[in-house]
Amino acid sequence: MLLRKLTKHIQEQNWFAVFIDFLIVVVGIFVGLQVTNWSQNRSYEATTQQYYHRLVADLNADIYVFQTTLDYYTTVEQYASNTIDYIHKRESNNSSLNNNSSQKSDSQFVINAYQATQITTNGFLEYTYSELVSSGFIRNIKNSEIKSMLSGYYINSKFEDFMYVETTPYRIQIRRLLSASTQKKIREHCGDQEIFNDDRTSYEISLPETCIIEFDPETVSKELSALLSYKELEHDLNYLMSIIAIAKYNLQLNLDLAKAIKINIETLIEN
Repeated sequence: MLLRKLTKHIQEQNWFAVFIDFLIVVVGIFVGLQVTNWSQNRSYEATTQQYYHRLVADLNADIYVFQTTLDYYTTVEQYASNTIDYIHKRESNNSSLNNNSSQKSDSQFVINAYQATQITTNGFLEYTYSELVSSGFIRNIKNSEIKSMLSGYYINSKFEDFMYVETTPYRIQIRRLLSASTQKKIREHCGDQEIFNDDRTSYEISLPETCIIEFDPETVSKELSALLSYKELEHDLNYLMSIIAIAKYNLQLNLDLAKAIKINIETLIEN
């Protein structure tokens, strides 16, 4: 309709009418582009907010994992420390296998030595970030600080996984020396326990901070003899504790970073 009117006005050389028709066309195109841009911006903002909320959910899960894993290795570290303390006390008392050491102390040593071999693994929720990268939407997030923090966080987290599952010489030797029945008894009474988050949508593993088990004197004597035959016991324990210290350090770094990113993203959501 507009094209016919424009053609007619040109034929009639009604230039004012031609100008009006042309102006209507230009304004129509401009308004159409503005509406399209507005719609795209709204869609972009809605999608960005959805990703922000999903990232916060992933980070909350990661924070929970980091904290429970940190607690787990703090407990393992204490068992290892108690094991070393026992060794030093025996050395200072010039003890032998057949001395007057109390059965309770020896029994606890066996328990501590085994509990110091415990390990746990942790996982990171990368679904949202992986989707952001694979879809290319990460380029649309205009906050460069957030993008940089997310990139560093998810890249570094992958390199920390091995820290928590490394099989040390100490773990191998202790589990070779102790009888299967003793190991089973310790696991049944003081093994890994499931702890759920507040809404019970996920759980992690914890280790009891104390473990008291009654063993008969013959079992204690046999297990004690086996453990004390391990010549590199203290050296391998020292190595284990250094690995735990590094793991805890990296866990704390990731925990602090996850909390910082979460706070920044929540600020963007509120704004």
